[in-house]
Amino acid sequence: MDKTKFTASRRNIFFAVLFLMILSLPFISRADDLSISSYVNKTNVSLNSTLQLTVEVTADKNVDVDPFIPDLTGLKIIGQSTSSSTSIRITNGKSFRSIEKDFIYTLSPNKTGKIIIPSISVEYQGKSYKTEPITITVEKGDIAQDQRRNKRDDENYSKPTDSPGGKVFLRATATKNEVYVGEPFSVQYKIYSTENLTGLQAEKMPEFSNFLKKEVFQADNINHSLETLNGKRYYTYKISEYTLFPTTAGSFELDRMRLVCSYSVPSKSFFDFGTTKRKRLLSTPVNINVKSLPDVNKPAEFSGAIGSFTITSGIDKNRVKAGQSITYTLTISGSGNLDMFDLPRLPRINNVESFEPDTETKFTNSRKTTGQRILKYVLIPQEQGEFTIPAIEFSFFDTNSKSYTTISSSHHKFTATKPDKNYGSISITTPQGIQVQGSDIRFIRDNPAVNDYKLFYNLWWYWLIAILSVILAIFSFLYRKERDKRLQDRGYYRFKVSNKQLRKDMKQVRDILDSKRIDEFFPAAAATIKNFIANKCNFSASASTMNDILAKLEKNEASEDLKKKVRDFFRYSDNLRFGGSDLNQEIIKEKYNELQEIISGLQKIDFRRDS
Repeated sequence: MDKTKFTASRRNIFFAVLFLMILSLPFISRADDLSISSYVNKTNVSLNSTLQLTVEVTADKNVDVDPFIPDLTGLKIIGQSTSSSTSIRITNGKSFRSIEKDFIYTLSPNKTGKIIIPSISVEYQGKSYKTEPITITVEKGDIAQDQRRNKRDDENYSKPTDSPGGKVFLRATATKNEVYVGEPFSVQYKIYSTENLTGLQAEKMPEFSNFLKKEVFQADNINHSLETLNGKRYYTYKISEYTLFPTTAGSFELDRMRLVCSYSVPSKSFFDFGTTKRKRLLSTPVNINVKSLPDVNKPAEFSGAIGSFTITSGIDKNRVKAGQSITYTLTISGSGNLDMFDLPRLPRINNVESFEPDTETKFTNSRKTTGQRILKYVLIPQEQGEFTIPAIEFSFFDTNSKSYTTISSSHHKFTATKPDKNYGSISITTPQGIQVQGSDIRFIRDNPAVNDYKLFYNLWWYWLIAILSVILAIFSFLYRKERDKRLQDRGYYRFKVSNKQLRKDMKQVRDILDSKRIDEFFPAAAATIKNFIANKCNFSASASTMNDILAKLEKNEASEDLKKKVRDFFRYSDNLRFGGSDLNQEIIKEKYNELQEIISGLQKIDFRRDS
């Protein structure tokens, strides 16, 4: 090879290598687009308190990573949750998205002194990212000292205020501030801001001690409306709403919500591209005075209904043949703790067989405090005649008049006529008490000859009928025993119908998928998993968190692979709540397949029902 060709060859190799390096620059820089940091909500704690450790992972896309937490000497992890937020920055006409995923750990110290939280690492695309160690001091202290320290920690958050002078604040409002034990009221959490928010992260959600709660709204995305407060216009973001039912009398301050929000600060000059500012928010305090129900004039049959109610009743027909059924419907309508009191019972009616009613609750408002409780009884008259369904009394504490009220349904009459002739079933009792079957039958003998007949017990079909009758009697006994057990044991009933409810929930998810209602998919899919495990283990699905679900799976010895799939599915769903994400039908189909795998794994678990 001459020198000229060799030089040309080296030049070609140089340009080829240079071209490959240029092509690889975006991928090299992409590896640096992930960062990790950690921080605690306080560095000085008492031995009987807790602290929160947050591991913050930021990337330009949604990454599936889990921090590796080394052994924490002197600290114990007692709780874990995740949250995420998305911010978008526009520079020179190009948008840059940043997704921040927070892994929040609740830690409990078990010794005093200085404790070091070591570096926490994340593995991503073959590279390891680590945080800096954190030193905390644990001191001996009493509850009062810890409360004072928590008060100092609250100073890290924006002071709650309803003043229109505030730029961003979190406001909690209750529909009532004075209620009776069991009387429902609602509390709503809203952010008021003069800036357009770009991200939101929940640091502490309210727990509501001494109250039963129903979650009636939880924001899935950051959507705002305009609202005027004290003469000033704000962007408002509804975060959550709960309906609460107090269980104990006394004066209480509701748990406060802690959030971290981010918003864009506009540029001040040509060379200023603008920044994103983070702000910690603490909700305004809400005080509730809960009064005991009076004992004066309290009806003996009072079953805990509180509010304002009416009662109606009706039958589907007023004439039937004996042995046939009618349907008696009792409806309690109104507002109050509609599904939290014992239902009235139908008195026994002589010669009428009745069964446990089918019950249904229909809510007509989003707060689930107004609607109807519908009871449907099946009644079967055992003989012909006229029967009366007596009026049913229902007592409740009327919050309007602040007194007990007893109302009653109407009474109803129906007639049972003679049944169709069925000689195999007609039974007549003579005055002497001797029972004669089919006494009105007269046989017409066509052939006067007398034939020999075999006795019944020598015939094969006689024994077949006898055996089938015994089997039928055993089956009927077991069926009735099972039905009674389901009616008496709510947890057992939920356990038994869990698979039926699962098929119904999965059909709903499939309908959402087929109709391409993308925004509804993840709430319905997450509810399907929650409902199945809640029915199997007999606990409230609406009040449960991801940690509750994982704890139940741990208790029932689920595999690590299944627990990871459930945790990843909920985290992915949570990522969509506030930050949003680019979704399409292909991603939804992929997540639907993951949901099917999770359900298949859950159905293989031999769940132990909680008592």
